[in-house]
Amino acid sequence: MLLGEDLDAAFDDDDDEIDYDDDTSEPASFDTSTGYGAAAPAYWKSGWRAILPLPRGRKFPPPSGYTGDGAAVPSYADITALGEDHPTGNLALVMPDGVIGIDVDDYPGKRGGETLAKAESAWGALPPTVRSTSRDDGVSGILCFRVSPGRRWKSQLDLGGTSDVEIIQRSHRYSVVWPSIHPTGNRYRWLNDEGVEVGIPSVADLPMLPDRWAKELTAASVPSTAGVTVDVAEVLRAVPDGDMDQVVAARLDEAMTDLRGGGSRHDTTTRHVLALLRFAEQGHPGVRSALTALCEAFVEAVTADGSRSKASALGEFKRMLTNERGHALIAASPTLDFDELDEVAGVARGVVVDGAPPPTGPPATASGFDDDEFWSSCESLSYIRKSAYGRMVGPWGVLGAAIARALCLVPPHGALPALIGGRGSLNHFVALTAPSGAGKGASEAVANELVPHGPEIGNIEAGSGEGLAHQFVRRATASEIKQEECDAHGMIWLRRACLIGVSEVDTLTALGNRSSSTLLSKMRSGWSGEELGFGYATAEKALHTGKHTYRLAMTIGVQPERASGLLGDSSGGTPQRISWFSVLDPRVRRLPHGPVLIEPLKLPTDWPDEPWTISVPDAAASAVLDAHVARQRGEGDALDGHALFARVKVMVALAVLDGRMEPNQGDWERSGVVMAHSDATRASVVETLKAVDREAAAEKGERSGVEREAAVRTEYDTKLNRVCGVILRAVGRLTEAGKPATEGAINRLIAGRDRAMKPDALEALILHGDLIRDKASGEFRLPKEAAA
Repeated sequence: MLLGEDLDAAFDDDDDEIDYDDDTSEPASFDTSTGYGAAAPAYWKSGWRAILPLPRGRKFPPPSGYTGDGAAVPSYADITALGEDHPTGNLALVMPDGVIGIDVDDYPGKRGGETLAKAESAWGALPPTVRSTSRDDGVSGILCFRVSPGRRWKSQLDLGGTSDVEIIQRSHRYSVVWPSIHPTGNRYRWLNDEGVEVGIPSVADLPMLPDRWAKELTAASVPSTAGVTVDVAEVLRAVPDGDMDQVVAARLDEAMTDLRGGGSRHDTTTRHVLALLRFAEQGHPGVRSALTALCEAFVEAVTADGSRSKASALGEFKRMLTNERGHALIAASPTLDFDELDEVAGVARGVVVDGAPPPTGPPATASGFDDDEFWSSCESLSYIRKSAYGRMVGPWGVLGAAIARALCLVPPHGALPALIGGRGSLNHFVALTAPSGAGKGASEAVANELVPHGPEIGNIEAGSGEGLAHQFVRRATASEIKQEECDAHGMIWLRRACLIGVSEVDTLTALGNRSSSTLLSKMRSGWSGEELGFGYATAEKALHTGKHTYRLAMTIGVQPERASGLLGDSSGGTPQRISWFSVLDPRVRRLPHGPVLIEPLKLPTDWPDEPWTISVPDAAASAVLDAHVARQRGEGDALDGHALFARVKVMVALAVLDGRMEPNQGDWERSGVVMAHSDATRASVVETLKAVDREAAAEKGERSGVEREAAVRTEYDTKLNRVCGVILRAVGRLTEAGKPATEGAINRLIAGRDRAMKPDALEALILHGDLIRDKASGEFRLPKEAAA
């Protein structure tokens, strides 16, 4: 039983639904040359891939398994076979990754045109593009744009209380297009921006969605549900009943209000169903009653116009309740807030354009680690995430700081194998990026508790390049040399490991930009485990560390808008040697019971006393060797080798954090996720810098424009004042000579270079009362003469 015997029985009554395979007959009069079978190959040639047949004159259902999140994409052979089976069917397109459709409904009862106009006013006009529509109102239809692949998009555009504009994307909905027939009998057409019918558009020719629009329509990421299984029936049986508490009642009221408003009733109701199921998971009473009431309201709303049967509407609501993707999202993400994830309502199904949802396809499969799977892939990462959220900071920033601290624990005589050239150092640098005051210090504080350091590891602030060696060694005194208390080079070792903290990137930039500064070059040497000392002619000043004798790690606090100095050293490879971690995380929430207690991770302690080589998985070694061979052939960027080497170091750090001295294949795969996060974070910093540069250029241009305008205005005012004086003197001379001071007479007394200014000067003199013009005669008088 789901919600009650009556509704349960109704949910099982799906007689009203259409069986795709049973709907294959077509009238003999229908032209097969304009059906799915003939049109699908043409769409394929134009770059479209998920091309699906529908029953003629209908919008659903599509073939099972090809719609929704994670659905399969049919091959050309699949499409050919589908075309043979359904030659006269309607045709639907599932948007490829990298394309979205903005679906505008603007007809009686719909206000999509108003919503679109508001968005263009706020975010800028959309570029001209093609529109798929069966209507003739000039507004309704699906506008197609190319976008950056790999993103999720909001399911609808909602501005100022109006909507009726939905976003069609790979995981959410499909579009019915030419040569399909609308249920009303109208044919779908492709129109250009002038309303002229055009042929099948090429995906490559679609315009890019403007950056501002892409920013506004990008949805929050959704946690992975890979590997999460839920007994949906058992969950629904356990939904609490009884009287609704205040939280559940308020949510039901909000759902009822939204149902009466505009927009997609399916999307709106799905969002509220998921939220109520979340409340059930949290133990709130009355969720069963709330879902029953919401179901009744939904059925009434969608059947009011007579276009849908009660059984069909009940079946739609049942799919909202039983969808495995939605339940898996709840199970996989205990902190997920469905109100803030705008596209959660659309990730769980592929819904047709203003039709009933099709049958659910196969569950999504993971193509690798994503954020949630990464954090749950091993005990140490799971604990790091739990500790971070338990202290109200983002886990990525904590992980970055923990990686730097973990590598400091590995004795310097442990090194990576000599895959290319000599042995590799584990010295590494980490950048923690966030605006000022956003929690970089808090991230490091949590990492300090997870990976504590003893006094044998130095924790210092950055200084000069020459000063790096001083953190590890000093020159022995004569007495110490005599007593053989130093090494063969006369050095006394102060410590073998050091964690350098740079709280603000400005500090590093200032130190690196000083005249004759060697800091950045010595940082690069330290990253590779090279000699840190300088070959001074004076022996007292010369320090010597040697190679692979010290462990050096660094954390750098980076405000994105101030990172130009660090990123500006890309020619030297400094940014590629750094792993970049974002401190910000929108999933951070207030803690109802205060901060959690953090226990240190169980870290390795029984390190070898003699030099040893850390073994690496075969996949890691192959990746390094293959990349090196490619670079020797001139393929790729030489600096890419630094990024791959950084990944190997991160791999070792992940093993250490998990309590192991040697990395395995899982660590290598997880390091790929870390470096993908690093690349994305660094790219975000670069974009921020570009935006800052654009704003600075605009401000400079505006300032220059104001200055130029002021200069021009000053020049104009000076000339106007001078010509006004010339005119007053001319009127005086004409009056004294008894001649009429007409405009022509005045003009003859003004130099040719000033005549263009005469109209402005006459107007200014009259406005200020310095000159009076007789309307009847057209002559000009000085005020004193007019008074006389």
